[in-house]
Amino acid sequence: MTTTPTSAMTAVPPTIDSGGVTRLGRHDVVDLVVTREPGEGNPFDADARVTLRGPDAAMISVPTFWDPPRGHVARISFPRDGSWWIEADRRGLLDADGAAFRFEVTAPTRNAEHGPLGVDPEYPRHFVHADGTRHFVRGYEVDWLLMIDQDDESLGRVQEFLDSIQGAGFTMVTTNVYARSFRRHVPVELERDSRWVVPSIAPWVGGNETPDYTQLDPAFFAHMDRVVAELHRRGVLTHLMIHVYNKDVNWPELGSADDDRFWRYVLARYQAFSTVMWDTAKESYHQGADYIWTRLGLIRRYDGYRRLLTAHDVNPPAGHDWGETGRRYTHPDKELLDALTDVISDQVLLGIYDDALERTTRFAKPYINIEFAYESGLDDLPSDAEDHDQDWREVTRRHWQVVMGGAYPNYYYRNTAWSLFVPQPEPPGYAAIRVLADFWDQVRYWEFTPAAHLVTAAVDDVYARSLDGVEYVVYSQSGAPFELEVSTCSGRARAVWLDPYTGATAPIGDLTAGRQPFTPPWGASAAVLHVTT
Repeated sequence: MTTTPTSAMTAVPPTIDSGGVTRLGRHDVVDLVVTREPGEGNPFDADARVTLRGPDAAMISVPTFWDPPRGHVARISFPRDGSWWIEADRRGLLDADGAAFRFEVTAPTRNAEHGPLGVDPEYPRHFVHADGTRHFVRGYEVDWLLMIDQDDESLGRVQEFLDSIQGAGFTMVTTNVYARSFRRHVPVELERDSRWVVPSIAPWVGGNETPDYTQLDPAFFAHMDRVVAELHRRGVLTHLMIHVYNKDVNWPELGSADDDRFWRYVLARYQAFSTVMWDTAKESYHQGADYIWTRLGLIRRYDGYRRLLTAHDVNPPAGHDWGETGRRYTHPDKELLDALTDVISDQVLLGIYDDALERTTRFAKPYINIEFAYESGLDDLPSDAEDHDQDWREVTRRHWQVVMGGAYPNYYYRNTAWSLFVPQPEPPGYAAIRVLADFWDQVRYWEFTPAAHLVTAAVDDVYARSLDGVEYVVYSQSGAPFELEVSTCSGRARAVWLDPYTGATAPIGDLTAGRQPFTPPWGASAAVLHVTT
């Protein structure tokens, strides 16, 4: 019998529990019930796998997870078109003959599906999808996203929020698997107000207060399924931070069997989604290098799809007086951990352009500055440290510093980044992100290199990148005039000014090759010059 899962186009992965031929689109996610029997011992400790066998000797080894009442489940997706079948890692694991589960995979069923994000082998400081589509990552930090709407299967608030940020040009959410509260900045009495997100369920039976670490809570992960699957349906990247250490979570003892059980479960349950990027933790620097290293290794061991991997902020940000915290968590050897990841992710709030330029020059891998500015809330409500508060124009300026250094930005809004969740009305900074998105999506940024040698200016906040002889971008943060050396095969070029705050443009017209003077048209305000030949 041939079937097409009716929910393959909706958020939650459909369940397949009988043999036959199933037709799927490339990267569609489905749940294969391997066996309904729990087996001996704790079923959450079962270390079982299935192997997906496909065209041209393709093989993907996928771990299973226990999901009562369905049983042991392999959540799978297929990266290539053609005929696939299933093999169990040991005889008797599958309730039915594994060969009876066959899959015919064709083109993606969603326009937003471009395949998993990877590192461009030709331009390794940048990203590219499996189908060759380029991706200029624009992240949005929303740490409590997976805890919102835990009692609303329609995901009403989540859906409205995602509509809003996609419209503003954001392409990735950066979020925690679990966060309980932020008691350092949000008094307990405020949690009676629905504007602050208080999780009603936790990853473990017994909740955060009295957890039974041997039993993962199926209700928690069923809700997480809905949100992660909806992000996948929309084509929004999910930068998934598996741990966080300052959000009042009652974690199991680090490195224990209880700890490893949680990590394996998350990896088994979410690796099939092509939009997932793994991160060891929000601010990994809270733990030593040995623990972070074991988490990186565990992810590599259990992720059959080899999704992108990063370790956010392995050392506390430089340039700040961290006192005892800094002395406790800082160690030069921890910087070596970035050599083990696909993507570098850090938080740098000082010297933002210089940091981005140094990282992207030194390391041949993408760099995301995860935390560098915090847009002020339209409602001034407790959410985080009081100095984490900048006007939207300053946030915009810092975004341009990041991208002109060759890195990728991650946005914070004080009213959505942490447990406070008041996304409406939209903050003014969204419009400026839309301007940035529209601009960088239409230039050949992946071929750009730093071009300070082509610019002469009396101030030090004029930044340039170029594909010499083809395309030039100069960002004058204070609106200062400058000179730019333009070369062109044809002898002529065209130029236009862009206001990074409003999106207004001012054409300059034709230019000749050589050193040219430029004066931004909006006075002492940021301006972007775009020259094409």
